[in-house]
Amino acid sequence: MESLVEMGFDETQILRGLEIYGGDFDQTLEWLMNGGVSESDSNSGETDNSDDEDEVKLVLVVRKDLFMGTGKIAAQCSHATMGIAQKLYQTEISPVLLIQAQKWSLQGEKTIVLWCAGLSELKILERQGTDLGLLCEKVRDAGRTEVEPGSVTVLALFGYTNFVDQVTGQLQLLR
Repeated sequence: MESLVEMGFDETQILRGLEIYGGDFDQTLEWLMNGGVSESDSNSGETDNSDDEDEVKLVLVVRKDLFMGTGKIAAQCSHATMGIAQKLYQTEISPVLLIQAQKWSLQGEKTIVLWCAGLSELKILERQGTDLGLLCEKVRDAGRTEVEPGSVTVLALFGYTNFVDQVTGQLQLLR
């Protein structure tokens, strides 16, 4: 990627090209040389500038039925965020997740905290997220303070906004 930046290409466009072509450098370079237009796009005269499809976010879903205090919720959300970060920055990550991690960082690491009614709803959300290819992380509490040991407190879902919203779009902000 550094060589493409040195050639003067925009980092966001480079990431988009790498994503489109599954990390293939040569195809990405060709796509960039064509102005970020694929063959199918050039036939229609459209360029690939869809910002909405490129947005990445992290959503943290907190179980409201556990009646956790504000500090406890903050700690559990931190654990969930760290769990996602550890998965994103492990050595053997897929090129698609690496691109999403880079985009998330460049876009300001958008993070939203929502709530759900209980464990059964959280399990459904996790299944839906997994089915859509989202990166998911469940937090299980050690049980030293407010909740029973092993209680699932928070679910983190990471990926493209349009997919995350398909899973969590009906949930409300935690207040």
